[in-house]
Amino acid sequence: MILKSYVGAGGKRKKGRRVKKRKTSKRGKGKVRRKTSKKGRKGRKRKSPKIGDTRRNDAGRLVVYKSYVGKNGIRKKGWRIKNKKKKYASFSGKGKRRVAKGVTRTFKRGQLSSIRSRPGSSSYGQYKNIPAHLFCGSAGGAARYSYPVNSRKRAIAALSYAHRAPRPQGIRDCVHKIAASKGWLGPRGHIKRR
Repeated sequence: MILKSYVGAGGKRKKGRRVKKRKTSKRGKGKVRRKTSKKGRKGRKRKSPKIGDTRRNDAGRLVVYKSYVGKNGIRKKGWRIKNKKKKYASFSGKGKRRVAKGVTRTFKRGQLSSIRSRPGSSSYGQYKNIPAHLFCGSAGGAARYSYPVNSRKRAIAALSYAHRAPRPQGIRDCVHKIAASKGWLGPRGHIKRR
């Protein structure tokens, strides 16, 4: 008997003691219990992976065994998806690219990366579906389509990152102006979270 979670007769999940299922194999007419040692059967022993090893995971994607830094800041070793696409893919080539809703710009080679290297402009061109009048970057001396303020959370984020722009007070004034027009300001002039 083992303690486990299971679905009862009424369809509700319960916790209780259940009979542990035995591994069986068909030999002849009757079912015979399979004998297994602690070490496992011969030929089933797995080698520990080395850094750089690749394989396919259950979903069929190519994964590589490598060293990485986890969410808690501790270095770990494990299987990671190889060539995983970044949320915002880098674009250093030339051509047309949408930078805001209804706004398309033509870039020369390396022009976009040089714009993003300016202070407070690292997110330029990443908010493609936000209208052009809801950006505050140009008010603070950063790139024109940076510091989006289309929601309360982004307005608060723009205020917290304003110090990265050349003129932080311009960003703050612009954010408060948009927040006042949307009705997000509280009685003391701060942005309400809800």
